[in-house]
Amino acid sequence: MNEQHRLAYHTIKEVSYQHYGAITKRLAILGVSRQAYNKSFKCVETQWGKP
Repeated sequence: MNEQHRLAYHTIKEVSYQHYGAITKRLAILGVSRQAYNKSFKCVETQWGKP
């Protein structure tokens, strides 16, 4: 995952904090699946690059 996607996902998470359904609406506008969004937070980068 590139840095631009990571920043976008964290921004969505911060802006949507405590607003019911806000994350889903923003992801739909961007055309990103909920699965990809959630997976981005579980991704761990290694010293060799992408996991």
